[in-house]
Amino acid sequence: MVMILSFSLVAQAQWIGWDDQTSDRIIVNNAIDNDNPNLVDDQEKDLAVGDFNNDSFEDLVVVRKFPFSNEGKRVDLLFMNRNGVLTDETAQFAPGFLQTPTDARDVICTDVNNDDWLDIVIINTFNDQPKLYVNQGEDNDGIWLGFIDESEERLPFLDVLPFQYCAVAAADITGDGSVEIYMTNYAFGQVAPDILLVNDGTGNFTEETDSRLGDLRNSSFGTAIEFHDVDNDGDLDIVKNLGLQPIEPFDDQGVFALFNNGDGTFTNWFRFPTNTSYMMTGGDFDLDGLLDFYIVDDSADYIHSITGFEVDQSLTIEETFIPTNRTDLFGGNVKLADLDNDGDLDVGMSSVDVDIPPCFTDEGRRFIIFENEGEASGDIVHPYGATINDWNVSTHDHDYIDLDSDGYLDMILGTCEGYTVFMNDSMVLSLNDINTTNFASVFPNPAKGFVNISLENLQTNSLQVQLYTVTGSLLLDKNYNFTLSRTTQIDIGILKDTGVYLMKLTEPDGNSISRKIIVE
Repeated sequence: MVMILSFSLVAQAQWIGWDDQTSDRIIVNNAIDNDNPNLVDDQEKDLAVGDFNNDSFEDLVVVRKFPFSNEGKRVDLLFMNRNGVLTDETAQFAPGFLQTPTDARDVICTDVNNDDWLDIVIINTFNDQPKLYVNQGEDNDGIWLGFIDESEERLPFLDVLPFQYCAVAAADITGDGSVEIYMTNYAFGQVAPDILLVNDGTGNFTEETDSRLGDLRNSSFGTAIEFHDVDNDGDLDIVKNLGLQPIEPFDDQGVFALFNNGDGTFTNWFRFPTNTSYMMTGGDFDLDGLLDFYIVDDSADYIHSITGFEVDQSLTIEETFIPTNRTDLFGGNVKLADLDNDGDLDVGMSSVDVDIPPCFTDEGRRFIIFENEGEASGDIVHPYGATINDWNVSTHDHDYIDLDSDGYLDMILGTCEGYTVFMNDSMVLSLNDINTTNFASVFPNPAKGFVNISLENLQTNSLQVQLYTVTGSLLLDKNYNFTLSRTTQIDIGILKDTGVYLMKLTEPDGNSISRKIIVE
């Protein structure tokens, strides 16, 4: 494993400014659906970001269908990051997208066959089978080969009714080091089955929903699914939303946690204290080591903070109302990211309902950002007030991507009319501008899993070191005391799993710096 460190520093004067650079940052094929001009794309969209060709620049996949709950297959799109410009290279590197339009409703990027290349899983509705596009990696000359459709070879044929899948997540729930795939069913008016696909370790899947979940697979209007260790027992649980009507065995609607028994089977469950929830996402907002969930409800939003738990049995939840400035009664896809590099998770929400038109901003369906004010409280607030109209756009889905490699996340929005790219113009200060560590580096490089931090010209004899996963789970929280010297070294241990981590160094007066650590 190789440790790569990118540097960033928090600017505290005001919150983020955003610069609309759509015309310079994205190039769409001029023949989307044969007749739409560049950047005009009025189809329903879902987005996912990943570094597909392993060049350290994040790329984008967009899946598309006719808007709202209507059939209408459309071509999906692959955008490669070329020097900070998202460039439509579907024909070159994902020709299967052009050959097989889909009624796609969700997409994820994950490595299904453990070859260190991200693959693409697309979930379709209206009786379309799911799609798995396998990343072919590089040839002997180091040329990236793009994606090939291996759905029929690697995925079982799903002979289930009703077949209207809406959301997908992937994670290792069996503990064997390979990711499983969970699809939640959007059909309503009846009990509809979710699907769990179990990986054999080579990227080939079998359908094992009944044997592993029993009647906990039941869904109705299932709109969201994520994997989280909600009870801190070391395995990943299923968190899913049932948005419309009570079904057995839950006999209610809302957000439910299905507890992992430790081997990828599920027998017990817990209902979050919500009613008409529509979307949700989880992360540690207040950095207390316990998960919190942002719940998108019909007329109001909430933070549900886990304050206690009984392993595999129950959760204790504290509910906080979050006022929003969307003017209709529906919310949409919600995603978390540290947008200002202060070490905590901020919130973005695309508030166009996937079911009910219309799709334009005058109806109040506008993209929303919430700022997390800090680890002491985890308070989620509106940072912009009336200036939100500066980027008042109606949005199906969005994602975060560092397009210009400045260490700050930018945003790509899949809007009702096309695409919008907002660049994060937060000011990156020199470390000398605040009273904190002048320099921090990782060593050795490659580090083979050992994370060692070298601190140059340390100006304090005490430092708090915290290490988080990208979803906000706290892995390390330790205070170090030093004898002041020119160079100080910290050994914070081993990171066993590949992925992205955030390290935060905080002085007693509250000044801090953050480091993004990538384990490969």
